[in-house]
Amino acid sequence: MPFKKILFLFLLFISIDASSQNYTVSNQRAIKKYKEASLLYDTGGKKDEIIKLIDEAIKTCPRFIEAWLMKGDLYRETGQSEEEILALEQSLSIDSLFFINTYYNLGKVCYKTGRYEKAANYLTLFGQHTNASHPLWTQYQNLQRHNTVALQIKKHPIPFNPVNLGPEINSADNEYFPKMTADEEILIFTVLVGQDLQKHQPGQEDFYYSKKKNNNWEKRQPLGSPPNTPGNEGAPSISPDGKTIYFAACDRSDSRGRCDIYYSSYQNGKWGEAVNLGPPVNTPAWESQPAISADGKTLYFVSNRDGGKGGMDIWQSQLIGYDPKGIPRFGNPVNMGDSINTPGNEIAPFIHPDGKTLYFSSDYWPGMGGLDLFISKLKDDHTWSTPLNAGFPINTCKDESGLYITPSGDKAYYASNRNGYGQLDLYSFDLPPAFRPNPVSYVKGLVCDHQTGKPLLATIEIVNLNNQESNQLKTEEDGKFLTTLPVHSTYACWTTSPGYLFNSKNIDISSVNKATHPFEFTITLDRIRPGEKVILNNLFFATDSFLISKNSDAELNKAANFIKTNSNIIIEIKGHTDNSGSAKHNLDLSEKRARAVWHYLIRSGVNEQQLRYKGYGDSLPIADNNTEEGKAKNRRTEMEIVSSK
Repeated sequence: MPFKKILFLFLLFISIDASSQNYTVSNQRAIKKYKEASLLYDTGGKKDEIIKLIDEAIKTCPRFIEAWLMKGDLYRETGQSEEEILALEQSLSIDSLFFINTYYNLGKVCYKTGRYEKAANYLTLFGQHTNASHPLWTQYQNLQRHNTVALQIKKHPIPFNPVNLGPEINSADNEYFPKMTADEEILIFTVLVGQDLQKHQPGQEDFYYSKKKNNNWEKRQPLGSPPNTPGNEGAPSISPDGKTIYFAACDRSDSRGRCDIYYSSYQNGKWGEAVNLGPPVNTPAWESQPAISADGKTLYFVSNRDGGKGGMDIWQSQLIGYDPKGIPRFGNPVNMGDSINTPGNEIAPFIHPDGKTLYFSSDYWPGMGGLDLFISKLKDDHTWSTPLNAGFPINTCKDESGLYITPSGDKAYYASNRNGYGQLDLYSFDLPPAFRPNPVSYVKGLVCDHQTGKPLLATIEIVNLNNQESNQLKTEEDGKFLTTLPVHSTYACWTTSPGYLFNSKNIDISSVNKATHPFEFTITLDRIRPGEKVILNNLFFATDSFLISKNSDAELNKAANFIKTNSNIIIEIKGHTDNSGSAKHNLDLSEKRARAVWHYLIRSGVNEQQLRYKGYGDSLPIADNNTEEGKAKNRRTEMEIVSSK
């Protein structure tokens, strides 16, 4: 296939009849070599042979401008930027006005290689010798704007000290696209195994993982098959507990396009077969680089499908349910719009567990050149803020992408080709405060039978009591669960399992500003039988009042559904207080509170024959009334099974 000449050579030659061209030199031997090189160029000849002919022409006539320009063109196509700059500067030294586009081309290659001051000089000269009618005027203005931004960013560097993750993770192979579980105990990443450019071996992409032990990473291991196959798998995105994975795979038998997005889940100690998500997520176009939100409800991904803003765009799709096999199904994807996407390429999205901070790479938003890392935040009106460049030296004139930010928001992981064990290694660094998301904590636990200690298959539902947003997860046979919790909120956490009384917990991190204290606990469930009870920890009353607070609805609805589902049981609502005030006052208050709950449940459709209520005042404390913490525990409402049919 013939090499594609870029615009400056096209403009240089189209106005000149090759048979009657007046070259800048008259030496026929040099012109002959140049013509041979040009013909070989047009017919797709080998570039090293073309350059050899050009060099012979230049050696014969060192002031042969056309030959220097062609040489610069060839070096641009092969990515040899240093040689391109030398060739183009040499043409200017002979005649600075022979081909004005040379100033633009030098500005472009200098910007690309991080020579921003030099680029500014060349672009200024181009602007001085052209006007708005020039074919490159729009590109020139965009390039000048980008270069000006790069100069400003470089003048204000930010603290940056990347740390290589070490030989247990990195190797002579390429490692990239790191992801972690919410507790930062498991790292999953992509490895390009067996690539050898000299032998033209492309290598194979597989997933590897490592576990943290004593704050150090253990030797990496293949994730296993599935999801690994003899083909390529890349760009993983995992749930907070690491038990579901979304990834990209190409050219499979069930592919709808060149590359599609797949899903797999970890069950009973192994990964299930990867499933193509199908339409409308996957199309005959290119879909890749998925990013699943922490609650599993929004899928972000990259595609060049119709309806986009440019090359590669970032799209999002909402979860609409699960098929009978438990595979997630997503609705029609929506382009993220002008706030994120551009006529260029936006790739490698990562949505932080706060659900409001998006990191991605772009080669169009103003930056340092190539692909830069950007951050955008979801505003109160549900639009995204103008992307903010992550700064220098996080961003450079090279490509930066594949960023991962920990839930706490203070540490980042990414791939870089700085001096390491191979071309691309994984690094961590402290994220500057200006680029941090809202901090997110996590809850990690074990669900088991109260009497036997046996782990249980259970469902954990967590509801944000501030906005009623919910998230549901399930345990496996090990009874373990793990999920994230954005700070500055209060959560209700309910755990249910067939045949067991539900458990209610309240997690209050409304005043927490840092995710330094994750919640780890064991949840024990009692069998549904007389004498077992549950404290309604997400039932709230106004101070010294029996008026139920509005944010108690979710808890009471959960209780109502449990009682209606188990129509064979009789429940007593038991009200308790601390010892503040007189015993008579406390007994009266606890009775009224129990009665208020009784009324709520009946209004919710619970059979009155299944309900009783009674106030116990301060007679049955479960904690020390001499402390505020103890008093808070004693102010409680319980639901006890008193009999069953």
